[in-house]
Amino acid sequence: MKELCLKLAQAVSEDEIEQIINNDCILRNNENWRRYGSINNIGTVTGQSPQAVPSLVEKITNYIDALLIKACKDHGDNPESPISPKSMIVFNTKLFTERLCFNRFLYELITPN
Repeated sequence: MKELCLKLAQAVSEDEIEQIINNDCILRNNENWRRYGSINNIGTVTGQSPQAVPSLVEKITNYIDALLIKACKDHGDNPESPISPKSMIVFNTKLFTERLCFNRFLYELITPN
């Protein structure tokens, strides 16, 4: 499951996601799917796109955005602030560089010479 999620997260196009879904025996099996909400749920499922694959991409993107906003707040930063990072790459670099330095410090602190 982890490998499947990583493949989906690393996909760079809708076509690639569609291929991943079609090549996975669990996801391509209609028996493994169930209705979401009521019969008239197209707006809920598709969000901004009337097609399934772009909608899935949108859901994953929204999930990543929510994780980054939470990490920003957990880090003590206001994501709405004019001085906050303006891209995911900048924020990830800042956050994970600081965590890596802190983790390296802890590792060196507890590791015997």
